Amino acid sequence: MLGILLSASGFTQASKNTFFIQLKNKQTVCVQVCSDQIFRIGISGKAEFTENLMERYGILKENWPHIEVKSLLERGNQIIQTADFRLTINSSSGDISVQDIKGETVISKIAGLSKDVSFDRELRQSLENYFGKSKSGGGIIGDANYTGKGNEGCEICDTLSSGILGITLKDNERFYGAGSASRSNVQHRGSALRIWATYQKAEAPMPRCHF
Repeated sequence: MLGILLSASGFTQASKNTFFIQLKNKQTVCVQVCSDQIFRIGISGKAEFTENLMERYGILKENWPHIEVKSLLERGNQIIQTADFRLTINSSSGDISVQDIKGETVISKIAGLSKDVSFDRELRQSLENYFGKSKSGGGIIGDANYTGKGNEGCEICDTLSSGILGITLKDNERFYGAGSASRSNVQHRGSALRIWATYQKAEAPMPRCHF
């Protein structure tokens, strides 16, 4: 089983088996090899990755045992290889692919999608048509003043400043889970989910995808 964790930032630079890859678009990719089957990948517009609260308070495991990792360059690609998997990062675009040790493709491409005003407008309109206009307010569930009545907003999200990942899937691959984001289906391929990053303002979320 392969585990890939993607985040918009994070990682302390003192981690073992951590690699920093400077892309031609000025972004930096950080790859921490946690085990032969688990990679943590961070992407940042700066060449630094500050400690996040999930690391500070011990929510994310940091004391991974040291393992043997190979790092090499092939045709402009950065290769990071463990005993079980081979991670390939395109040094120009930042596209990521994963193969097992036998050369079989596990994930053909994970890519950050480039955005412009027209792309932002189309995506925003598509999500608004799917979900309806966003709402805020109504109080906190369980609070004495809770009404459940939200005020309709004019925008569903700020897609232009958001990070957007494109992930290729095989015909037989599916998305499951997402907690209470959907109460109609367990399998979510072909649908859109809206997952709020925070429930209370005091929470400190960190964008993360698990595969």
